[in-house]
Amino acid sequence: MTATPALAKGVDKGVLTGPGLSGPLRIEPGDERSSASLDLIREGSGVNPALIAELPGEFLAGPPPGELGPRYRLAWHLPEDDSEVVQDLYPYAPGAPVVHTPAQKHVVRAGWRQAPAFLKDALVGIGLPREAPAAWWTSWWWAAAPAAVIATAGAVVILRRRSAGAGAGARRPTPSA
Repeated sequence: MTATPALAKGVDKGVLTGPGLSGPLRIEPGDERSSASLDLIREGSGVNPALIAELPGEFLAGPPPGELGPRYRLAWHLPEDDSEVVQDLYPYAPGAPVVHTPAQKHVVRAGWRQAPAFLKDALVGIGLPREAPAAWWTSWWWAAAPAAVIATAGAVVILRRRSAGAGAGARRPTPSA
């Protein structure tokens, strides 16, 4: 399969979204630094080999074994027909980042690949946290646990007072005749 003329140049910019980001991270050409970041991320993610059959690239049918960490979505822009190609990135996977390119329009090689370690460094350079953000349930749990303990202790105190008050009211002495 060969690349169509519309895809001969590949992607020109992208947007990264995912946990721990303050907002979408734009990956665009511009000054020397941003253009270098675009080139590194494009190369590290393997997006162009996924789109252009003449470029070398190996993709696996399934993910590597084990936990991959949080998923980030990288939406690439194809300028020739103003369309989008998405990849799922796992930059905190043990050993090196992992990239999944799902089957979609324009993709000639779909699958999984172990990306070079420099991909994570390039993503950190544009704003990805150096360390994986805590899982939502972990951060939620530590924030909510003290409030839950206080609420439970308060409920116990209230119930004990009510039961003590009800017990005292039930033991009223009877008037003597």
